[in-house]
Amino acid sequence: MKKILAVFRKFNYYGAVNNSLDLLLNLDNSKYDITIIFLKRKSNQTNARYINLLDKKKISYIFLDEIFFLNYKIIQKIPNFLKEIFIKKNWAKFFKNNNNFDYYYLNDHLTDYKYILQKLTIDKIIFHIHYSKNLFNFSKEIIESYKNAKLNLVNNILLKNDLVKLGVIERKIHHMNIAVDYNNWCFDNKNYQYLKKKYDIKPDQLVIGGSGSISSRKGADIFNEVFKIIKKNNLENKVKFFWLGDLSSNILDKSEDEIKMKKEYSKFSLLLREKMVKNKIQVLKASKNPFFFFNMLDVLIISSRKEVGPLTMLESMCLEKIVISHKDCGAASVVLDKNSGTLLPENNPILYFNAIKKILDNKNNFNEIKKNARKNIIENFSIVNEVKKIEKLL
Repeated sequence: MKKILAVFRKFNYYGAVNNSLDLLLNLDNSKYDITIIFLKRKSNQTNARYINLLDKKKISYIFLDEIFFLNYKIIQKIPNFLKEIFIKKNWAKFFKNNNNFDYYYLNDHLTDYKYILQKLTIDKIIFHIHYSKNLFNFSKEIIESYKNAKLNLVNNILLKNDLVKLGVIERKIHHMNIAVDYNNWCFDNKNYQYLKKKYDIKPDQLVIGGSGSISSRKGADIFNEVFKIIKKNNLENKVKFFWLGDLSSNILDKSEDEIKMKKEYSKFSLLLREKMVKNKIQVLKASKNPFFFFNMLDVLIISSRKEVGPLTMLESMCLEKIVISHKDCGAASVVLDKNSGTLLPENNPILYFNAIKKILDNKNNFNEIKKNARKNIIENFSIVNEVKKIEKLL
């Protein structure tokens, strides 16, 4: 049996973490013994969906930033360099025995905790690289790590091309389709009815959602514009709009002064959230169990400007939801077609409105699309099929 030590930069609900955990959860139990280390937490792990799945499969996991006498909120405020001192003191013995592992699986490049990288044997490392936006800004040290790694798993063709340009040996790059464990994403009618009652959703109202940080990258401003057009056309009583996500600390939305003053959230994000609430869009805090949110929706709008996945597209389609996105949104042009979703030619609020209006005019026409959405994911974007390919490479 091969032993794998998987290292995650952080634990929270977001696509790259989910995609990696789905992969590890689906590796053959009889072939692989897995231990997972989360370097830090962005959300409380108690009762989190994926933690429950890890427990069920009896996969060991450790939170390095867990300090038994301090609660989660206090730990989040401790600077990284102090956390590293704590890690070195408490986990030195564990890393002394690191040669007991056959492979090290790293979720993304790790720049936060260099201490961890120094303890790992490079030619045993499997990098799972999800994002390419900083690829050409990486240090020579990280590029050399890719070159000398056991394997580099990448989630899109563009990223693979970028790695080839940087001189990473091509045979060490495996293109992995964005994929989901569809068995964990099945429609739950009991939960659906409960949430409809909780949020006072009328039987004939269309429930429309978006998710992610309240940022320009996630297109939260476009989502807000769509609702404004709905109101302008006096259709607000026929729909209920929800956004699942927190304020954004994304540097791209911050002014120079905000960066200098080290403001946690951008003014853009704060004002946008205020506008969304004023427009009566229900903004829900990011959840450790987002399944319940997506299960409640009829339609998911993905208006992101920059996206690799998004995994929420696949998850919602598994739940037989109508997904509306645009051709430049990550894998949307590959995943969505006229039989299993709505793919727009551009990221334009008017086009989203027109697509919603079409659904409102005849909801029954979309029943077949909902069924096809799940079928499409099971047949073409199943994590089980991706795992089989990867196991052959190990």
